Amino acid sequence: MLRLAIFDFDGTLSARDTLPLVGREWLRQGRSRARYAAVYLRIIPWVAAQRAGVLSRERMKEAAVTRFHSMFAGMTAGDIDDFFRRAWGELRLRLVAPVAAEVARARDAGFHLVLLSGAYQQLLERAGEELGFDTVLGVRLHGADEGAAGPATPPCIDGARKLVLLRQRFPEGVDWAASTAYADSWDDLPLLQAVGLPVAVNPEPRLRAHAQREGWRVLDAC
Repeated sequence: MLRLAIFDFDGTLSARDTLPLVGREWLRQGRSRARYAAVYLRIIPWVAAQRAGVLSRERMKEAAVTRFHSMFAGMTAGDIDDFFRRAWGELRLRLVAPVAAEVARARDAGFHLVLLSGAYQQLLERAGEELGFDTVLGVRLHGADEGAAGPATPPCIDGARKLVLLRQRFPEGVDWAASTAYADSWDDLPLLQAVGLPVAVNPEPRLRAHAQREGWRVLDAC
């Protein structure tokens, strides 16, 4: 049976959330400032609502990610791939070295490595290639030349949806009790509870407290 080693990206393998970094990379590549500004103006009210306590972090992230997709409207699949190819050179500098070392140790121990995140598939695939992941699951943007009905599939991956996606990808043959998962967010609790070896990485306070109560491993990696 497969033993999975499942790694989150934003805040776990990468030190920062991806969306702001992708936005800055958009500007660094000299792309439309007007489009950049329009997207962020659409996101600000959702961030403000979350900070005011009237919206959950998970719901805010879903709304922000969905609106961020419009940054890439009208771009072909090749354009999108080229953007993330160029972006990876900068974003790879945000990888957390101790977590990358955990990836290498899990690979050497015979785990099937899974990179699972709400970040963009086209970005995650480059991280997966560099670090030797076996399976990469993220949000894939569709190019305008692919005839897709929407901008991305799925529109957002967060919280319990990660576990649903994993069970769809691996419907059988997984030893969950012998599998491990690395994540930083309280929203990832369903995923962490599904495995026998959960690891809370640089966890937010609620997750840290829960991990300590449950005797989970806590990895303060930066």
